[in-house]
Amino acid sequence: MSDNRYSELLESYANNTLTLQELEELKHCWKGNDAEVLKITVDKAFGSNAFTGFSDEAKADEVFKNVMVSAKQAEGFVVKKKRVWFAAAAVIALSISIGGLYLAIAHKMSTDNVASLPPEKDILPGNNKAILTLANGTKVVLSDSLKGVVAKEGNVALVKDGGELSYLSTNKSAASISYNTISTPRGGMYELVLADGTKVWLDAASSLKYPASFVGNERKVELTGEAYFEVAHNRKIPFRVVVNQMTVEVLGTHFNISAYTDEPAAKTTLIEGSVKVTANNATEILTPGKMASYQNAAFAVSDANVEQELAWKNGYFIFNKAGIATIMRQLSRWYDVDVTYEGELPDNEFVGQIKREETLVGALKILELSGMHFRIEGRKVIVLE
Repeated sequence: MSDNRYSELLESYANNTLTLQELEELKHCWKGNDAEVLKITVDKAFGSNAFTGFSDEAKADEVFKNVMVSAKQAEGFVVKKKRVWFAAAAVIALSISIGGLYLAIAHKMSTDNVASLPPEKDILPGNNKAILTLANGTKVVLSDSLKGVVAKEGNVALVKDGGELSYLSTNKSAASISYNTISTPRGGMYELVLADGTKVWLDAASSLKYPASFVGNERKVELTGEAYFEVAHNRKIPFRVVVNQMTVEVLGTHFNISAYTDEPAAKTTLIEGSVKVTANNATEILTPGKMASYQNAAFAVSDANVEQELAWKNGYFIFNKAGIATIMRQLSRWYDVDVTYEGELPDNEFVGQIKREETLVGALKILELSGMHFRIEGRKVIVLE
């Protein structure tokens, strides 16, 4: 096969216009070429930046994985069942086996229930919205149109700028501690900066209770749901997050906590720095890349899939061998829909990602590529057997 033909096939792959016959052609020529030929032809299709750190000794499957990740041409979805990998990607999905490299391209599969749904009945993804409850019980809707000083609490002014709420000191001594609560509904997320400079990103269906200004020898907040923290460093005053039956203590660090009541476990994932996690009278010190989980009165520490745990903050759903019930709980919170099931739950394990900017129909159509079927009735999604 000529280099030109090889480049044509790769360009078709990148543009999602590859036919099944051309796919088979690409599969065979890919396995038959050496690393240098792969590099040259892929450079033509994707540009030289696709292979940072590439070596001539790289194997074909490693090269292809590099294309998938570095060129970012396959934000795909794969479903695993009974050791068989089925493609469900917008472009191409990848499976590696002992026998070599196998490619599969997604067919456009959909049900009339979802694919033919009129656009006006589609459900948009979540956005920045929350409700702030002040110490006196007053509620403030933090809409996009709201700007400037929205309230005052003791010695701080609450200022909304864009999609962020900040607490700014007025340099007056606080007479007493007043607590605020910020809550995101299903289909909402929000960012705020606490009085000490700590940044918090709150995911959908979550809430954070915190003092308008920190007084005393600790900075303590209470969380339900999920949030990502970038804690302002203060060696003398530790920052503590209380969630369910778990307490996370830090001086200054970056971490994620997920503790929804409808999820089986409460999890703390450390990104940077160090945290002390206490649950059920047990204490663990986490290092970056580790995750502490608390489930059924059991406390454990393991390696974290950081990309997956932070996917929500970075605009994605990322699943790694996730069951359909796990996936639908996340979709339910982000799209503000209820989920029911007709028949038995399938035992598929899904691996892949979906952009959170997709509409509900868009997300479900991606899932349907795996053979799943759905029906939408108003704000209810029915998972069909």
